[in-house]
Amino acid sequence: MSIPLICLPGLVAWYLHCLLNRRLRQAFGTLDQTGLRLSLQVVALLLLASGFVLSLFCVYDRAGILGYRWEGADVQLGLLLSLGLCFLVETLSEADYTFLKYKESKEDVRSLEQLAEYQEFESLKNLINPHFLFNCLNTLSSLIAEDPPRAGRFLDELSKVYRYLLFSNQQALSALENEINFIRSYYQLLKTRYGNALELNVDVAPLYHRYLIPSLSLQLLVENAVKHNIASNDHPLVIDIFTTEGNQLIVNNN
Repeated sequence: MSIPLICLPGLVAWYLHCLLNRRLRQAFGTLDQTGLRLSLQVVALLLLASGFVLSLFCVYDRAGILGYRWEGADVQLGLLLSLGLCFLVETLSEADYTFLKYKESKEDVRSLEQLAEYQEFESLKNLINPHFLFNCLNTLSSLIAEDPPRAGRFLDELSKVYRYLLFSNQQALSALENEINFIRSYYQLLKTRYGNALELNVDVAPLYHRYLIPSLSLQLLVENAVKHNIASNDHPLVIDIFTTEGNQLIVNNN
């Protein structure tokens, strides 16, 4: 039997297999699905190539194409050549496809890492409020000249505040006790600036200290209270933070 008649079934089976491969890569195209995709491709290749080769040899025999008559040796040779050709091309094709997917995944990871770094940088810039920092540095400058010991305490509280800002930026939730300690340091900075015009009262039961709340949520509420209210020695701004028996955390100002 001629080689073209033997190879033709394999070529046709390969064409059908390529059509099926497109569907498989659309449905199972990610790297983590490579094993499943390969398994389905092998099964499909065996079924398509074997079934089509046997069917085509039957057609050759029945139609008497080029005088062919069914012979077991020809069928075996046709199957071996067809499957061998399909497996060879499939291996090369899948290796190329997997390598491209691997490169794409690496590029995606690199892009996500760059995006995460950019977002973290932007978040840090937002945390370091320039107006607040400018006011703190002005206050510190005045204290250094007028009251060095007090300036040292102020600088210590300022370092606590920004240390916590950097730490909390990495966590969505923080323990209530940590948030309260941060607010006390934050309040000391505000107190140095506002003096008796600002008061903070904290009355939180110890049993709530391990409860989790959104990071910096108390600071946001206190900052808004100071920003949107008038504070003076005659009418001081009083901010109360307390818990209730109904498991509620209240932040209130006069």
